[in-house]
Amino acid sequence: MTDAAGQARVVVSNGFSQFFLRHAATAAARRGMLAAFLTGAYPTPVVRRLLGATPVFRRKSARLLARHEPIPDDLVASNLSSEVPHQLGLALARRGGAWRRPAEALDLAALRLYARWARRVVGRLPSGDGRGIYHYRAGFGGPSVAVAKARGWLALCDHSIAHPAVVAYLVDHGGSLPPTGHAQGLSRFWRLVLDDIEQADHVVVNSDFVRGTFEHLGWPRDAVDVVYLGVDRAFLDGLPPRVAPDERLRLLYAGEFSRRKGADILAHALADLDDVDWRLSVCGPVNVELEGAAKTLFADGRATCRGILGRDDVAREMAAADIFVFPTLAEGSARVVFEALAAGCFVVTTPNAGSIVADGVHGRLVEPGSPAALAQALREANGDREALCRVGAANRELVKASHTQAHYGQELMTLYDRLIDTPAAAGARRRQR
Repeated sequence: MTDAAGQARVVVSNGFSQFFLRHAATAAARRGMLAAFLTGAYPTPVVRRLLGATPVFRRKSARLLARHEPIPDDLVASNLSSEVPHQLGLALARRGGAWRRPAEALDLAALRLYARWARRVVGRLPSGDGRGIYHYRAGFGGPSVAVAKARGWLALCDHSIAHPAVVAYLVDHGGSLPPTGHAQGLSRFWRLVLDDIEQADHVVVNSDFVRGTFEHLGWPRDAVDVVYLGVDRAFLDGLPPRVAPDERLRLLYAGEFSRRKGADILAHALADLDDVDWRLSVCGPVNVELEGAAKTLFADGRATCRGILGRDDVAREMAAADIFVFPTLAEGSARVVFEALAAGCFVVTTPNAGSIVADGVHGRLVEPGSPAALAQALREANGDREALCRVGAANRELVKASHTQAHYGQELMTLYDRLIDTPAAAGARRRQR
């Protein structure tokens, strides 16, 4: 799998939605390394012409059109049919209760359909001299990984959250990792993800926090590489000017209002923050398991649920916030944290967010699962409004200088080069586990 000049080639399998592996494919394409980009629904030339035919279609299909990347169309293989049951499963999952089981079944069916389709696509690609990388998203590999490895390609699994064996424990135990040797059953979904991780030659994750969860379970450190994500140029270019501060402490939470993301911790912390004149905007859907906590929080006139917003609207919310607060229990490397930094927010989060936030530098890191620690951090931040502005301005410059989508692509290309040069070593590290 090389080009005419003998350069190693890369196949990137993104899975569904606007997952960040599309940026990996874009970076590889710009370098002339991309052999194929596999993804779910995608605005191919025919789709773009159809959806752009009328203003009505254009408005309703903006999210699909936004998936387009600067990748040659002949290198894109898209599969809409496998993503349909996935989207149906998401809709059912939001209803909760008895709908959870059929939602999970639909999602698993979608993943398996995608993986079987990917196996066929990979099997039709020219194998070249075997000098290549199959970079696939955990959960979407399945039988396609064996086909890639049979051709001699290095299997690089991309995993974007804590190790599957610890996610549930983190959520159920306030963000703490399980004791060594703790065994916990996995759902069928997480089993599928873990199978993809374990059949890889090498693993890449998006934060030191995630790699730490692998090491906690006995993985060799050099079997897992970290490449932090970056903020894309479209978001940076579309950021509005900062809104001037006022007497209120303006807080913003973005993402699903759920236990995993610490939404109930935030609700409890704010209930004890009566000595601060705060206002909170929540951008994102409310998980059914926290509807009670959400109802109590939003009954307070100081908290407002904005619902699911487009990225431009989220950017405006961030530009108007003094503090982005995100007390998550288990992440990979939350994109919203990077976007909040880029928007000039002071950030209060946990180490489990997998972000670059350093305590006292970019904001505050607080103990996960502790409403008291979160309330105290917000109280102290409110006491130094000048610092909020100063830190926020520095955060914005830091992201522009060091944490853009281009930086992510550069670091990933460096990883590709290293793995291609030492494929045997990568496989040996995998066999050590």
